[in-house]
Amino acid sequence: SVRITVTRGPGPLGLSPVLCQKPTLVMQLHPDRNLVPYWNNGVTIGIPRIRRNPREALDPQIKATSSLNTILAKMEGERWGVFEAVLLNMQGYITEGTTCNIFWIRKETLYTPALSNGLLEGVTRAVILSLARRKKWQVREGNYRLGDMLRAEECFLSSTTMEIMPVVRVKWVSELRSRRLRQLSIGTGRPGLATRTLQQAFRSYVQRELKLL
Repeated sequence: SVRITVTRGPGPLGLSPVLCQKPTLVMQLHPDRNLVPYWNNGVTIGIPRIRRNPREALDPQIKATSSLNTILAKMEGERWGVFEAVLLNMQGYITEGTTCNIFWIRKETLYTPALSNGLLEGVTRAVILSLARRKKWQVREGNYRLGDMLRAEECFLSSTTMEIMPVVRVKWVSELRSRRLRQLSIGTGRPGLATRTLQQAFRSYVQRELKLL
């Protein structure tokens, strides 16, 4: 994968971008990660006590390098030993992971948080919604709390680099100030059929885009 970052470039001390006249372009090459074991077995996610920045403070559609909010959430998730942390917003609604979007399936309906909850409109997220609608699946974007997701039959994360990542377990604390860590398996505790179907559909989509089919 290639990560492309544009910064405002060098300049004198100060916060105003107009002080920096020449932007800097940085391109980082990253080797492939072996995600096959995670795709096969699924992963555990955590719901940290750190909340997502409100939209009024920082527009979630700006993909910026100022990631302190999600870094703190990621650190909390790592202390719990989870693969990814998924943040709630200040109203207690599910938003997104630190680097991904989240979906779940219940009663033949695909659910995902609405953008109005304060999450980045991921490219892979949009593709998944399109693929699901082409398959005539019921799709719902809305305001959902943790309890809604915990009743899911299947769950998965999505991003450009991890594609569709099955979620088989969730960890969370019962109260914001509590230290009691709870956990629950999603569905059967194994990646489900609908998730597998979307994985295959997404892989075929990518291969068509790359002219490999």
